[in-house]
Amino acid sequence: MPPYLRTTFLAGLTLFVACRSTDSTRKTQNNIVAAVSALDFGTTTVGRSVVRSSTISNGGVGSITVSAFAFDGADLALFTIEKPAFPLVLVNGASLTLTVTYTPTAVGNHTARLLVLSDASNTTALPIELKGQAVAPSCTDGVKNGDEKDTDCGGSCQKGCLDGKACVGNGDCVSQLCIASVCTAMPTLSIAGDAQTEGNDLSFKITLSATIGTDVTVAYATQDGTAKSTVDFVRQAGSVTIGKNNLSTTIVVSTLHRLLYQGDRTFTVNLASPVNATLALAVATGTIRDAEPLPPPSFTYSTNPATYTVNRAITPNTPSISSGVDTWSISPALPTGLAFSTTNGVISGTPTLVLSSTNYTVTATNSGGGTNGSVSLSVGGDNVPPGRVSLIAAGDSFTCAVVDGSAQCWGKNFHGYLGNNSIKESRVPVQVLGLTSGVKAIATGDLHACALVNGGVQCWGYNNDGELGNNATLESHVPMLVAGLTSGVEAIAAGYQHTCGLVNNGLQCWGYNNRGQLGNNSTLESHVPVQVLGLNSGVQAIAGGLYHTCALVNGGVQCWGRNDDGQLGNNSPIDS
Repeated sequence: MPPYLRTTFLAGLTLFVACRSTDSTRKTQNNIVAAVSALDFGTTTVGRSVVRSSTISNGGVGSITVSAFAFDGADLALFTIEKPAFPLVLVNGASLTLTVTYTPTAVGNHTARLLVLSDASNTTALPIELKGQAVAPSCTDGVKNGDEKDTDCGGSCQKGCLDGKACVGNGDCVSQLCIASVCTAMPTLSIAGDAQTEGNDLSFKITLSATIGTDVTVAYATQDGTAKSTVDFVRQAGSVTIGKNNLSTTIVVSTLHRLLYQGDRTFTVNLASPVNATLALAVATGTIRDAEPLPPPSFTYSTNPATYTVNRAITPNTPSISSGVDTWSISPALPTGLAFSTTNGVISGTPTLVLSSTNYTVTATNSGGGTNGSVSLSVGGDNVPPGRVSLIAAGDSFTCAVVDGSAQCWGKNFHGYLGNNSIKESRVPVQVLGLTSGVKAIATGDLHACALVNGGVQCWGYNNDGELGNNATLESHVPMLVAGLTSGVEAIAAGYQHTCGLVNNGLQCWGYNNRGQLGNNSTLESHVPVQVLGLNSGVQAIAGGLYHTCALVNGGVQCWGRNDDGQLGNNSPIDS
């Protein structure tokens, strides 16, 4: 009876079984062998088939009947074999070629086993191991077969791609566009920078490499560099669309004009998130050119430091630059007699007052800004003719004199006791500000000085204990009026940190009072004049010591204050 084929399905096993209508006698001393024990299909892409072949043969002395081929293993469904008609008889030394196909449906490593079923005496199920690896399809396979995923190979659009749109998911054209049902490379976008003078708009041109029959959209935003938004330019952010028949569009950024030289500044415009295009050049630089000139250059003076002589005309002192400046200024103000030109910065004139070395800041300005320079000036006194100085007084480390009715001081000046609105020492006499005439007397304490001027008293310098008498404790670098003593004062005297004035034959004192030196039966300091007890009249002269005071009263002497060394002259060491 001719053979017929019957397929039997077992769990995890597919059998192709050949049956005869009559029994056959199983041969002995027959062995079935395979040329290889395993078939390696290598690496392929998902969906592509790979074919491998091997042979089996009869290595025994009798014939072998091959009854079926079967697959088992986890991935048996991925492997198939060309099936001959069964049964197959292999006589001694005969062989059979087996052709196996591997077709992966998913990425990964796959294995199975092919079993050759026969009546061979050595094995009834000859195993051949099968293995293969599958990766995602790519263009590297060199085949435009429409199977590529996420990378276009120029094949036709697959799986729902719409014309004018990029495909998503696992279809072709994911990185390209579907145009007329064909995957087409996306065009590229580039942006170009611009440079303009501040106050003018900057134009950034965005260019598309080719039209593709659909709109292209891209987001943009400005980013600060040396140019700052809201200060140098108006910040921009948003998106623009290039129509399907156009190749370019323009982003306009406004710049701001500042009336100050800053030099050229830059910022950028950045592109992002393109739709239907890719970015070739995503960043462009905008340059804002400064509209203002450079500030004036640095400069010096022809004589610096400069030393002048009072009452003698000076040689004009000129700056080293003469152009590119709109205005000149100087601070502080020059001393009396000297002039400063705001047109050319020249210092000229004839100083009339002595001035200790003083630094002046000179500023040259144009629309681009200002440049500072400095000049140091001092004015020395001329030879004083005999008879001009009428009175002198000395403090701790300074001296004052009345010169032709004016007050002038020299020496140390830490607390402003030279009265020239400075704390810089002077080795020559300087004019006490405001006291150029009418000075009748001058007195100096440790760190302060007072002058009798037209019947009133003015004091300057240290004032921690109220020794200036102006109802304050802040030191003053210029003369201050003593409270209540604006007229009727006949003489003044100063101690360490206190002062007294002879007023209408009576005596008033102010300042430090730790030992009772103010004579008001107290040891509390006073920031304004207080009456010395019992001396309302008859006072003819006064003198101040460290912490005590004495007065000539009706031809006699009275003293008060500190007395630990008997300085009061009352044969006692007790303060009074």
